[in-house]
Amino acid sequence: MGTDVTEFKQPWGKAYFAPIYDFGSKEIVAWSTSLSPSMAQQYDILSQLRSKIPEGAHPILHSDSKNVHSRIAAACWRPYPASRDRIAAS
Repeated sequence: MGTDVTEFKQPWGKAYFAPIYDFGSKEIVAWSTSLSPSMAQQYDILSQLRSKIPEGAHPILHSDSKNVHSRIAAACWRPYPASRDRIAAS
């Protein structure tokens, strides 16, 4: 799975779209729009994703932002270890 935040410039300001894409099924499995790219937006899509993951599954979520990865893993993905090395390797 992969995620990223895309900025869309509009006449009234900016909008940010954050999807989670499942490379296996080729579907967007979670998404959020926001007026700012915040951790709240990331927590929202992770909450959506967690409700869809089968028990016992350990998906890998890739993002090009190591900083966001570290904060998300530390806050949301316990009991999985949140180490910068493991996250950067994925």
